[in-house]
Amino acid sequence: MNIEETKNKIQEILKNSLPKEIQIYVRTRKILSEESIFIGLACSDENINMVEWQKPQLVSLCLFQDWELCPTHIAGSGGIRIYRKPDMNHPTEKYLAMKGEKVPFRKPQQNEKAVLKAVERFAQRYIDTLCKHKEVLMYDRIVDYSFLKCASLA
Repeated sequence: MNIEETKNKIQEILKNSLPKEIQIYVRTRKILSEESIFIGLACSDENINMVEWQKPQLVSLCLFQDWELCPTHIAGSGGIRIYRKPDMNHPTEKYLAMKGEKVPFRKPQQNEKAVLKAVERFAQRYIDTLCKHKEVLMYDRIVDYSFLKCASLA
């Protein structure tokens, strides 16, 4: 795998399939001396409580040299969950500070074509999940979610 070429392809796919307000992070990083690609999506570039890499609605994936794509956490955030306000009328949620909602993700086959398609599909599912919970998303003081065009889900 050519890391730089793959990184550029992923950036292009995400730039073309996401609203311009979504922050896209595609970076190389070393994990156990192996070069990999970090892929992150967030609703704002602002840090939550001034903690580096805790971004509003950050989700993230990691692509390894052998074309393995999997969710990853960074600084206690990321992965495949976005966060919404809990439903105070629901017995299992009424004592929670926030409730996580998974963005659907399935590991693709370990080849370039399947991985690039999975990244594009994950980006679309991220937007769909945000739209589904638009009215109750956390961090609404930091992020104006009005950029989400959710007519197709209504």
